[in-house]
Amino acid sequence: MRLNDLAFGAMSSDSTQNSKNTQLQTDRPIESAAEDLFDRRGFATRVGEVIASRRDPSSLVIGIYGPWGDGKTSTLNMIQEILDKESDLCSINYNPWEFGDSRDAITRSFWEMLRDVVDESIIDRQKAGAAAASLAKLIPQVGDAVAGAIEKLTTKGIREARKELSNLLENSKRRIIVFVDDIDRLERREIQTLFRLIRLSADFPKIVYLLAFDDEVVSASLGDAYGDGGAEAGRKFLEKIVQVPLRLPPADSSALRDIVFRSCERVLDGAGITISSTEAGRIANAITGGFSGLIRTPRQAKLFDNAISFAVPILKGEVNAGDQILIEGMRIFTPSLFADIRDNQMVYLSSASALGKEEHKKRDEEINRKVAEISTSETQCASIRHQLLEELFPRISDFSHGRSSEAEWARDRRICSGDYFRRYFLYGIPKGDFADAEIDLVIANAAEGLPVIDSFREAQKRKALEIFVRKIRQRQEAVPSSSIPGLLRALGRISNEIPTSDSRLFGAFELTNAALLASDLLKRLPTAEQDRELIAVAEESTSVSFSVETVGLSAISGEWSDRKGWLDSERVVRLFRRIATRFCLALSAGDVSKSGHGSLKEVLGTVRHFLGKGEADTVGQALKAWILLDPANASFLVRQYAGNTYTANSVRVSDFKQTGYDSITFFVDGNTVVSQLRIHLGTSIEAETYEEWFDKPDQPDDLRLARQFYYLNSRRNLQNPRDHA
Repeated sequence: MRLNDLAFGAMSSDSTQNSKNTQLQTDRPIESAAEDLFDRRGFATRVGEVIASRRDPSSLVIGIYGPWGDGKTSTLNMIQEILDKESDLCSINYNPWEFGDSRDAITRSFWEMLRDVVDESIIDRQKAGAAAASLAKLIPQVGDAVAGAIEKLTTKGIREARKELSNLLENSKRRIIVFVDDIDRLERREIQTLFRLIRLSADFPKIVYLLAFDDEVVSASLGDAYGDGGAEAGRKFLEKIVQVPLRLPPADSSALRDIVFRSCERVLDGAGITISSTEAGRIANAITGGFSGLIRTPRQAKLFDNAISFAVPILKGEVNAGDQILIEGMRIFTPSLFADIRDNQMVYLSSASALGKEEHKKRDEEINRKVAEISTSETQCASIRHQLLEELFPRISDFSHGRSSEAEWARDRRICSGDYFRRYFLYGIPKGDFADAEIDLVIANAAEGLPVIDSFREAQKRKALEIFVRKIRQRQEAVPSSSIPGLLRALGRISNEIPTSDSRLFGAFELTNAALLASDLLKRLPTAEQDRELIAVAEESTSVSFSVETVGLSAISGEWSDRKGWLDSERVVRLFRRIATRFCLALSAGDVSKSGHGSLKEVLGTVRHFLGKGEADTVGQALKAWILLDPANASFLVRQYAGNTYTANSVRVSDFKQTGYDSITFFVDGNTVVSQLRIHLGTSIEAETYEEWFDKPDQPDDLRLARQFYYLNSRRNLQNPRDHA
């Protein structure tokens, strides 16, 4: 799908062919009018024809003005192409920038150029020799100072040489055209020298100087040396030299836009990237709305071509190609806004609800201020804001976007996704992230039945398992069913290595994220395969907590979370029974890490909530045996039910409460726990009152929790003496 076709109607067959053949990677000027893409041919033709038809023998200085990169050299080449057809014209190209290492070099090269073209223009060789000899007197010798060399032109002998040369030129049958380019690339003093030379030689008859330069740059340089100083003084001096100032017509905006579109098409085709008509329309509309009026010169269009020619292939498959084209366009056409986006990720990626009303308002005002720096046109600013910025960063718009939008942005590798934003500016994969190609390879290997556990372990080694799992979740709808068993087994085997922390919000975040992926993948399997893989999750996962999370998050009842599950209650209970049996076996082995991923509380709560008294008694017996196996296990169990308290600067272990006591004693007698705590910590656990943390802040946590359990158990014994007889 061609962008130009979609946004502005079909191109002609010639234009389509040009879009395939035109290469804009280099800043090379065109050599012929046949290559003209910006409708300057008519201008060049008119200038060339006027010069060719001119019969006045007096000298003439024509200036073609335009900013850098606007195609002045290409226009000179088209004019010269026309004039080269005239037999009575002799032309020469002089580029002072090639000699611009010193003012002396420019002075010498200028007179040598003039000598050579005069020698060529005069057919009578005897007269040509005389003319060359006259001009030779004007050429400074090596070592002459510029000021001294120019001073020579006022001496009597030089005046006579100039007169002789003028007579020879006036009687010559050929006229001379001198094309002077790249003047605005010179240093200021070199520009001043060149224009003094042109002024001193401009009265030679039958010589036309055709100068191409940025008049603002040249005026500022000349103003330093003439008049009152400044650009205005320089412009007045310039008016005394340039007799015919011509402003280069602006490049046709539609032609510049077409060049940009063709660059996009060529780069996408070259990279083997296919986009839909919808995506092509999105890109075309954003370019048209966001960059119209900002693409002013052919050089800018070529810089854009170079930018996307580099960026798109290097990040193929790792970012959204359309977004990459647009952000590279911003780098070329709106560089200040590009830099602001690059340096302020959260400004452009945060939702209005996350910022709050006042911060959202401030963000809007700041973005509008940045946009206003680009253009004084309110219409253009609105177009940049709505058609470009809000297309790239939907969260800055007035519309709300939920989780489904965020998932879609991540799946499409959009710049507005936090997982992909930095890639667009690094031209690579940030540290701690994974290339999408890596994720795709893991999925493909799983489909082939190849083991992928090492990939998960490598992610864990890089401390990036969470993002590795999230990347798979982002493309889970596209994961072939043949990949699901392999991915599930790898998740189960790595589950006991998934880190947890003391964080209030994110303590089990990575484990839950892995369980969510497992649940979503299981949902896509047929029922028979679901049961087989669910049993594997329940019985073979290295973390019982992972098994519990996966089954719980899949439950259709909604008792586990607000998530809408797909697993009916009967199957949930059967699976939890399997998990309970395995849990008991793990407890018997004395391996706490396998028994519950450091969280007995979760597993015991599941058994208590979902299973009957028979299963609870069985688990209680296993738990009692595990406590009796090692007195430290009793302390570990009590700690599981204490939780943490978070302050601004620290995390501390919370107090052990009645709810925790009730949960533990649902499975095992409190006196059994107390006896093991006494063995482990001594009689110091025997508390007569309930002491909270702030009562004795220096007391070790294990001792404080044991004393709190002891007190609650003692109170229970007093209330129900027969239960503990």
